[in-house]
Amino acid sequence: MSASLKRPVHAWFAGPVLPHNGDVINVGPEQMPAAAKTARFLMTLQVAFGLVGLAVWVAAFASTFAWPILIVGVYAGGVTGLVGWFLHRWNGRTSMLRWAIVTTESVVVVASVCILAIDDELTWPRLIGPNTLFPLSVIVCLLLPAAGRWFRGGE
Repeated sequence: MSASLKRPVHAWFAGPVLPHNGDVINVGPEQMPAAAKTARFLMTLQVAFGLVGLAVWVAAFASTFAWPILIVGVYAGGVTGLVGWFLHRWNGRTSMLRWAIVTTESVVVVASVCILAIDDELTWPRLIGPNTLFPLSVIVCLLLPAAGRWFRGGE
């Protein structure tokens, strides 16, 4: 019988085990670093705000049937759906998921800045809004080494 099975049940997920031969057996799940937890929380806020925005968008489109509003709604729904899907796949912990999130959030930041520039509303208070601040924070959190190690741990 292996050394990890000789431990009491409550201790199986307590961390590494050193059997008699000196090998390390990791029986517990690796803890998610604070950077990854923060990124996941910010992405959850993005999805929540996106769903509220989509509800407002549906009401605006239903009352006016203005086709330019439809383009904005498709973009907002696509981003919200994609970020929600990334959250669903979060525990897969693959490097590809990490880089897909960083790429998507980068596109969101660039699109938000372009929309502000086109509408001639590119000011500091608007630039530091949740449309750019949340994605930038997610990018920074996921580019930290601790998050990289955690995502590589799932492969």
